[in-house]
Amino acid sequence: MRMSTITQKPIARIDNQFVYNARYQLSAREQKVILFLISKIDPIRQESLLEQVISVKDLETILKGDAKRWGGIYQELKGLAGRLVKKGIEFSTDIEIGGRKFPGYINWFQGIEPVRDEEGNVSLSFLFSQKLQPFLLDLKEYVAVNLLEVVSLKSAFSIRMY
Repeated sequence: MRMSTITQKPIARIDNQFVYNARYQLSAREQKVILFLISKIDPIRQESLLEQVISVKDLETILKGDAKRWGGIYQELKGLAGRLVKKGIEFSTDIEIGGRKFPGYINWFQGIEPVRDEEGNVSLSFLFSQKLQPFLLDLKEYVAVNLLEVVSLKSAFSIRMY
């Protein structure tokens, strides 16, 4: 019997500068999925961001944790995947144009697509943008977020404040 991946103690580690300086707008569910995926990254051993295959069952557990109403899992995942590949992040840089600092922009994901995992379960494959690598790997100073404490939060604002 396969142990659900979210019953383990998942900790998402994110670079301090990203947490304090990045600007983005994500719903509570989008943040929960991203934090879940980040918790699967080993910021010490991994040298690059790898494709992550997450079962629909695990995604459903994460998404239903806030007890908000929703339709079927197909519609929820289709909408979520479509929104996440389009959403971007604005972050501070040291580059100046016309005497003002010019921000950088990157997307969260290079791609999200449906696949079957090793056991044949319907899953989604997520690949973070490689431009996020400095914020997720080889971290010196970081913020640690316990996903088990975030899953029950209902608003995007409460998750960001946590």
